[in-house]
Amino acid sequence: MKKIFLLTLLTPLLFDSCNSDECTVDIEEPLCETQDLEIDELSKFSYLEYIVVDDLPMIDHSDSYRWEWKISNDTIEIAGDIGSGGEGSLTAHMFFKKNIDNCIDLLFTRKVAFDDGGVIFDSDTGEIIEHGFTWFEFNDLDFTIQEYIEDEVLIGRIGGVDFWMEFTPDTHRLIPYDYEQYL
Repeated sequence: MKKIFLLTLLTPLLFDSCNSDECTVDIEEPLCETQDLEIDELSKFSYLEYIVVDDLPMIDHSDSYRWEWKISNDTIEIAGDIGSGGEGSLTAHMFFKKNIDNCIDLLFTRKVAFDDGGVIFDSDTGEIIEHGFTWFEFNDLDFTIQEYIEDEVLIGRIGGVDFWMEFTPDTHRLIPYDYEQYL
């Protein structure tokens, strides 16, 4: 009887001590393990071309390339031109999978090269003899995260390549890459 009396007495105190506008419940969300890699905003560019203006080095924005992103279900692809031979000559593609801990795991990376030989068809069969693309996939590269906020930002390093990806409309890749038709 004493227990019921105490519970009856304490219950209103517990609920009245907190107003719904004043109280919040801290639910600790699992976070990605991060490290300060000292990656700066220049890593928003997958390839930088410098010019000199008035004896000062500057980024040539017309010949520099930013990282782009695509998300399909729970897979994130970040890609960018890393070669100096023009758009699409050498690209790096990094594939991540969102996991249940509000973090991501590296699936693999792909480097894609394009030679200017173009697509060559067999005139008799219509089969593609040469499509001009070569790619290599890497599954065992080190991956370290500096910062990750789902669908907002991913900053990290994979195998010595730094990237800073902000998931904004101007860097959203809506069309497939040319090589994907030959996968």
